[in-house]
Amino acid sequence: MFSSYGNEGWENLFNSLSSLYLLSGFLNYFYLICLIVLLIHFKFLNKNYFIFLSLFCFTPFIFNYVLFSPSYMPDQFKYVEEIAKLKSGNLEAFDISSYEGIKRGRLYVATYLFNFIPLISYYGVHALAFANKFLAIFLFIFLYSKIKIQYLIWIFLLPSFILYTSVSLRDFLIIFISTFSLIWLIERKLIKSLILIVLILPLKIQNFPSLVFVWLGVFIFRADRSIWLFALLLFLSGIIFFFFFEPIVNQLFFYKIAFILESGVQLSDLELELNILDSTPGIIEFLKQAPFYIFSSFLRPFPLEISNPLIFVIFLENLFIVGLFALFLYRIWIQQPKFRLMLAILFVGLSISLFIHAYTVINLGSFVRYKFSVFLPFLIALMYLYQKGLQSNE
Repeated sequence: MFSSYGNEGWENLFNSLSSLYLLSGFLNYFYLICLIVLLIHFKFLNKNYFIFLSLFCFTPFIFNYVLFSPSYMPDQFKYVEEIAKLKSGNLEAFDISSYEGIKRGRLYVATYLFNFIPLISYYGVHALAFANKFLAIFLFIFLYSKIKIQYLIWIFLLPSFILYTSVSLRDFLIIFISTFSLIWLIERKLIKSLILIVLILPLKIQNFPSLVFVWLGVFIFRADRSIWLFALLLFLSGIIFFFFFEPIVNQLFFYKIAFILESGVQLSDLELELNILDSTPGIIEFLKQAPFYIFSSFLRPFPLEISNPLIFVIFLENLFIVGLFALFLYRIWIQQPKFRLMLAILFVGLSISLFIHAYTVINLGSFVRYKFSVFLPFLIALMYLYQKGLQSNE
């Protein structure tokens, strides 16, 4: 992916439409620079970070057609096409009664949310990357007073963070919404956090259970205030899981088979029953598999899975963010015992969605992409929880 796209890429970039492509990009870039200047002028942003954010906003020019072909992430074309249809009033209706309809529904929701982000131009495959940069600027402002600035800079320098804010995909939109929802949840802003969590359902249903678990644990069970209430939360969650085991596992198995088929494997190559759902694991087998999938979800990609420079970079990044997660987990548990139950709720919530991704997603590239969208907001939540504890002790 990070190997040069070669002469073909440069020829595609500098073809007859390149002037429009570059003009569109630079108009959006200078628009973001003006936005940063205004935010500094009105004291929403410290002027010391002007250069950092200016360079950060330039990266959409570096990825598509330069570091890799846009076809490497073909969904970008879908989002740009849908936003163009929406702007022109030609957006098609969709049917949620089928799997393809559900997938299209996710695209529609993301498109409508991107539509609320003001840009100068929506021309070119990189257009919505600048919408993601727009969101990143406001995430920077939001987190500036909530976590230490060095942690915030580290987050913005993560390779995956730079990547997903530099392409026209919904991944950063998911990260943005999830982060706000978790921070507001810790701050006990009931309605605000709930509204954002509901938005995650159509955007990334696999991430939804983790956020719902945390929300229910904090606002309904108040499990962060009593070990008995936390135990009740786990007990009732277990009862619900066992009661609805069959439809839950059938849905997970359905997604797993769908991801396998998307990777190019033929259905005939799989050792499945004539009725595919008859091949789903039983409850004992499923529970035996769960610890492995949860454990591996934190550690992947494994060293033996490193097959190219990109996977090596992701491997190092994962070591860094998981190490940070473990560090803040340890610090909060040892130094701030009053937050231990909140910490436990967050950890269980994160583990739920990581397990779902590990169980259903076979392709390593897809897994690390989906993992990052759920892992980073919880890491930021831990950073905020730790900082909140420090401030309360002063």
